[in-house]
Amino acid sequence: MKRLLIMAIAGVSLTGCGKPAPTRDEAFQMAKQEMSMALCGDRSASCFIAEGGSSKVSEKKNDNTYNASATFNSLKGKGKDLDYSGGVVFLEIDDETKAVYVK
Repeated sequence: MKRLLIMAIAGVSLTGCGKPAPTRDEAFQMAKQEMSMALCGDRSASCFIAEGGSSKVSEKKNDNTYNASATFNSLKGKGKDLDYSGGVVFLEIDDETKAVYVK
């Protein structure tokens, strides 16, 4: 009985341990930075304005990464026209380092 009680307490105390998953807003901002790197050459979104969009983040996979996607409804160039008016970015986010890998 004592052993069962100790195991139950240990199980409850470990529930929820670890880092929280990236939020949808964090995933959208990461995707915006990667889109900026592709279109502008930097991560500051200096050459476009993103208007509207959404993102999704999956459950954590066995390799401690999350799949995420972000949809941009409208991309407008700052000072010059862009070849793109919208788009989708697919990402893989490392849970430990928060490194972003574009798929």
